[in-house]
Amino acid sequence: MASGMYLPAIIPLITEYFEEGMWGKAIAIHESAASLAMFSSPFIALLVLSFFPWRGIFGIFAGIFVICMIAFHFLVQEVKPFEAKKGSLSGLLRDRSLWLLGIIWIFMAGAYVGFYFIIPLYLVKEVALDVATANSVFGFSRLGGVIVQVSAGFFVSRFSLKKIMFTFMLLSGIFTMLLTVKDLMWLKVFLFAQASFNMGFFSIALIAIARMFPRETRGAATGFIITLGVVCGNGITPYLLGVSGDLISFRFGILILGLLGTLSSGLVWFLKRLR
Repeated sequence: MASGMYLPAIIPLITEYFEEGMWGKAIAIHESAASLAMFSSPFIALLVLSFFPWRGIFGIFAGIFVICMIAFHFLVQEVKPFEAKKGSLSGLLRDRSLWLLGIIWIFMAGAYVGFYFIIPLYLVKEVALDVATANSVFGFSRLGGVIVQVSAGFFVSRFSLKKIMFTFMLLSGIFTMLLTVKDLMWLKVFLFAQASFNMGFFSIALIAIARMFPRETRGAATGFIITLGVVCGNGITPYLLGVSGDLISFRFGILILGLLGTLSSGLVWFLKRLR
């Protein structure tokens, strides 16, 4: 519930604090935290487990959350609330761009978080790596996403946002399909590249949402799009990949996921309001 409330609230805050010319850099730097967390989480868990039992992880993070909550309350200035126009929500749900962005987010979230859940199992079961090596390969593959996400925020002030989104989605889909190779060295390269372009997409997509929707509906649009991604991309995708791994192979499921992600990149060109 807490994570579900976060992005629909923080995106309007960021777009209020910074002028539109700075949105790309501000949102990209903010979103790089998620990529850094994906990279560092396995190593943080191993570090904490070397000093505390597994329950200690929850206690430590609970304490960190409380500190952050207090700091945020006192250091961040509140934005003046604004009332949405009558019928704005129903009008939002009839907006074709909202649904197109939601579908795009589903495929990209599936290739990001959905695939993230089954990578260690795939590396152990079908690539035949031991658990320690699989976790190391898995962890370091996320590092590129931090660099790409920050860099992407500087691209949007120089290049077309629509072209950047299309390029990131296309490359993410292609590299997802290439993760079915059996050569370990190439698999490491493709895993790093897939994570980099896939994770870089989300800061670009949030900038697109901020530009396409007015301030009155920006939070609602962000929440709706992310909800579609969480339910279908984060929730259903790993289940379907698991079913594929049981009945056929993980490689087959990953190939289909990459193919669908590649095809979905064409939806970007139907976003008429995206400039």
